[in-house]
Amino acid sequence: MIKRDDAPEPCPFCKCEEVTTWFDREQGEKWGYASCDGCAARGPEVRTNWDREPDAPWHSEAIAAWNARAINPAARYFDDRAMLRCIRLLDVGDPAKARAAILALIGEKK
Repeated sequence: MIKRDDAPEPCPFCKCEEVTTWFDREQGEKWGYASCDGCAARGPEVRTNWDREPDAPWHSEAIAAWNARAINPAARYFDDRAMLRCIRLLDVGDPAKARAAILALIGEKK
C-alpha cells in the first residue's frame, strides 16, 4: 500500500520527475491515471469512483500504479552519447549502421 506522501518515480521514457494525476474525461471520469508532464506517457488506469476531491484515494492509487508498472527493457535510460552517435549515423546517410547501433542500445540482436 502506498503512503499518501510517496512521490511518483521519474518517467522511464524522458526522465521527467513531474507526474500529475488526471481524470480520463473520455470515459466520464470513471477512471484516472498518472501522466508524465514532460512527454505525456500514461500509467495504468485506476477507478476514481467519480471522486473529484484533491485528496481522494484514487490519486494515491494512480501514483502506486505508475510506480509499480512493468518497464519495457527498451524504455530503460540510454547513454546520451550513444544516442547522439545513432543520430549522427542517420544524418550522414548510413541507416544500416544506425539501425545496428540502435538495436545494440536497446539490447536486441539484428
